[in-house]
Amino acid sequence: MSKSTHLSQTAVVFMISVALVALARSEDTDLSIHIDHVMLGASNLERALSDFEKATGVHPILGGTHPSGTQNALVSLGRSTYLELIAPRPDAKPSHVISDLSKLDKLTPIGWAVSGANAQAIQERLSKNGFFLTSPTAGSRLTPSGTTLRWEAFQLKDEFPGAPFFINWVPQSPQPSSTSPTGCTLEHWTVGGPNPDLLTRLQKVLGLSFEIYKSPKEQFTLSVSCPKGKVVFGPPVQPQ
Repeated sequence: MSKSTHLSQTAVVFMISVALVALARSEDTDLSIHIDHVMLGASNLERALSDFEKATGVHPILGGTHPSGTQNALVSLGRSTYLELIAPRPDAKPSHVISDLSKLDKLTPIGWAVSGANAQAIQERLSKNGFFLTSPTAGSRLTPSGTTLRWEAFQLKDEFPGAPFFINWVPQSPQPSSTSPTGCTLEHWTVGGPNPDLLTRLQKVLGLSFEIYKSPKEQFTLSVSCPKGKVVFGPPVQPQ
């Protein structure tokens, strides 16, 4: 083999490698998997609004009501992520969700959602790696202006403590980070649970940035940077 032939073949291999890397990055860019929102639960929304504004310097906007009997208020955290303050409506019928929220005496992180540009592709990526999703469930929220926002939600079939749910916004419904008050940004989202290995595996599959630690039960800690400085909601993160 001549030197020129060898160099040509090396160049071809290099070009193919670059193309494959570029394709992988393109797929990740197209999926745009990110934390859609994090949730702070409260027993009373009016009090939650006041407590949040006192702590952060940002006043959440009322988001509206859900058919489940809850109501919310919203704050943008930047980069297509928002914060949802959620509490029971005064007229809510008894349910497990309403009961859990009613027991909270302060703003408490209770869950999170993941989204992306292509819900089907995300579902395929998850299933290829052993994480299977439920069929979509339609969700909606009636805003104070009378507009109804709609989405589809998916859960992991084999859900485990600390796992997110997945949300796909209907095209006509703007993702709330673009319509909610700004001023706060997400610093850290930390997830504790009895199965940190599962959380770590899910994190790698999705390519998300969040912190994980082992704890006896599911718990979350939210750290945000706001006009009044860094604010932390939830239990102190245990060193590992």
